[in-house]
Amino acid sequence: PAGESFSHASALVNEVSRGTCANQAAVDKLAEEVVQPVIDGGYVDNSGIGCAVRAGAVEVVAYLDNDASNTQANLAPLFQGASQVKVKGVWEFEDSPIFEQSAEWMMAECARFPKLKICAGAKFLSSISVGTLDVTTTESSLWGTRRGTPVTLHLVSVASTVTIGYLENLRDYDVLIQETIETMAAPENADLVQNTVMPWFLQPADKDAEGESTGSPPNTPSDCGSADSPPSAASGTTPWAATGWLAGCYS
Repeated sequence: PAGESFSHASALVNEVSRGTCANQAAVDKLAEEVVQPVIDGGYVDNSGIGCAVRAGAVEVVAYLDNDASNTQANLAPLFQGASQVKVKGVWEFEDSPIFEQSAEWMMAECARFPKLKICAGAKFLSSISVGTLDVTTTESSLWGTRRGTPVTLHLVSVASTVTIGYLENLRDYDVLIQETIETMAAPENADLVQNTVMPWFLQPADKDAEGESTGSPPNTPSDCGSADSPPSAASGTTPWAATGWLAGCYS
């Protein structure tokens, strides 16, 4: 709860790394505490959305890094029937959806999102689309969610030919970031960026004046994991921002 699984596991791993050697006693202690190494969110939740919803978020802003086709491969596993969607990049593993809508529906909706005009001379950036999905949670023993909670997903989908690593030239990343910045700042995209995207991040001034919360979600366990109670999220709080590829250890 509240990150203790990660902090406790991290402390145990640090004890071993500070020692002169990794002896059997140290390894046995890690085994007794059931410490699991996690290198990324690849087989959990590439988008970061599922983790945010599990923690109680009902409004999420997600930055999604997609391949050049802008297919929502990282988002699909959170929806029904993802393993049946034959799309490159959607991993073939047992479905573990957190939303009741289908992956096919989600992809069709995302395909209709408006797109920004890409900056001139872009080498890697192929598309930036933005839009909102109104979805509903489903019952999941894996995620610990219950059925019927409305969730709003604000998505910024950035598609490019740059990969997540592999043999990628590291200099490609700063070029992609520059192209993304220039596209977002381009005058021809001002209306879409200022009137659609920016309100997802900025709390309206009138709400500030009314004294409503503008802080981050509380660092306390959410009750969304209970099958008998829905996720708790106070109205007026700032939307959660999510991105994928988690790293660390937990126990």
